[in-house]
Amino acid sequence: MTCLRNVPFSHLAWFAPVGTDSVRAWQLPLVAMCWHAAAQKAAKSSLLKFCAPDLGSFASMALTGNKQTSRTSLNMMQNRAAFLAARNGVRAHAKNLRIEAVRTQTQGAQPRIGLTVTKKNGNAVMRNRIKRRMRAAIISVSTDELRCDHDYVFISKPNALNAPFESLRSDIRALIESSHKRLDEKSVKS
Repeated sequence: MTCLRNVPFSHLAWFAPVGTDSVRAWQLPLVAMCWHAAAQKAAKSSLLKFCAPDLGSFASMALTGNKQTSRTSLNMMQNRAAFLAARNGVRAHAKNLRIEAVRTQTQGAQPRIGLTVTKKNGNAVMRNRIKRRMRAAIISVSTDELRCDHDYVFISKPNALNAPFESLRSDIRALIESSHKRLDEKSVKS
């Protein structure tokens, strides 16, 4: 489904009944998810609450233009330089994953997470699935364990695709603890 956010209202004749009593229930989710002005009309419509009460969040998401943020949001590393800087830190290995962690120079910065899945792990579908599983496992492990002013790069091994989710979680928890221990030892020596 393509998003109709940038299409002028005159071209959306089939959205015309939105906000009126003749709106069809199947149009509301489409309108609420794809087009801001139509989402405003759909959010005000009493039919949205009547036909699809659980779609109120979609309408509010479309109105604000933002995804809902909560504990599940991670501060992801974006540029190659940050990944290369993490290579100069400490490394730890587990059954399904490896970690590279480094203390950053900025004070008070939130911890950043990087995910690396190489082509050794399979085709694009497999690599994306591994990334989704890793991201979910990192979120499910308490993000309070991550320290401020640190960058963490998690590198998957080929068996991460079929590993049980609980195994991924325990690997991540152990890798974070191990990297913190090694970083503390490294800072004491220098």
